[in-house]
Amino acid sequence: MSLSSYNPLSEMTSLRDAMNRLLEESYVRPSSAGGRNIPLDVFETPDDLVIIAAVPGASADDVNVTATGDTVTLKAKVPSETQKSQSSEWTWYLHEIPHGEFTRMIDLPVEINPQNGKATFQNGMLRLDLPKVEEARQHKLNIQSGSQAQGQKVNAGQHFEGVAQGPKPGVTQ
Repeated sequence: MSLSSYNPLSEMTSLRDAMNRLLEESYVRPSSAGGRNIPLDVFETPDDLVIIAAVPGASADDVNVTATGDTVTLKAKVPSETQKSQSSEWTWYLHEIPHGEFTRMIDLPVEINPQNGKATFQNGMLRLDLPKVEEARQHKLNIQSGSQAQGQKVNAGQHFEGVAQGPKPGVTQ
């Protein structure tokens, strides 16, 4: 008979790891109950809003994009190996590759013109080039200085919203 020492902290570490996994799966990486998210890169050029979506395993026919002036919705369907007829004969050890329906809705930071958008799909990457409406594009403002600005009048007593207006120095109320 051999005696082994019992370390209660080793079980607590296991419980802590289990709780971390539970919280991460529940809040950080939501489950697929409402559809899975598609990972994105979104950036803005002077004329376009560009969205790049990773949809590995999907074909161009399996991807659907709808756009309005301020929203883009991406849907993709990735087939599973389990859908093949011979898969019932296979012995599975791991089945971790994401499959099923994926959805992502993006509220855009600028308004776009979806009619003139361009979509390309290559190697599981979808790229959307969406032109911004003219009002959303950056415009350079000319700054006048010195004698050029003489025609502009400013009312020194004018109240600007959000700026505190206290008593003027030397004036009692």
